Amino acid sequence: MSRIDFDAIAEAISPAQFAQAIGARPNGRAFHCPSPNHAGGDKNPSLSINRKDGRTVAYCHSCGLKGTPVQVLAEVCGLALGDAAERLAALAGVTSSATTMV
Repeated sequence: MSRIDFDAIAEAISPAQFAQAIGARPNGRAFHCPSPNHAGGDKNPSLSINRKDGRTVAYCHSCGLKGTPVQVLAEVCGLALGDAAERLAALAGVTSSATTMV
């Protein structure tokens, strides 16, 4: 069975692409976190989406949401990790050559 390489996605997707994929609204240098953990919405932009060690990562300073693009998309949208990976791989242009056999 093949599975999409989560690291390849994190390397390929830009912070802007990722923010758009999760529906994070920009506000200056930060974003409003779309996590369901914000009961009334993230009123102050608390989500950082940056590049670290060549990969896109996210961290919400308010609710604690953090992780790789695949992990964050899965949590925000209520998706299985495999479904989140497929969605981001298509967006980032990660092809089957970036998959690994597991």
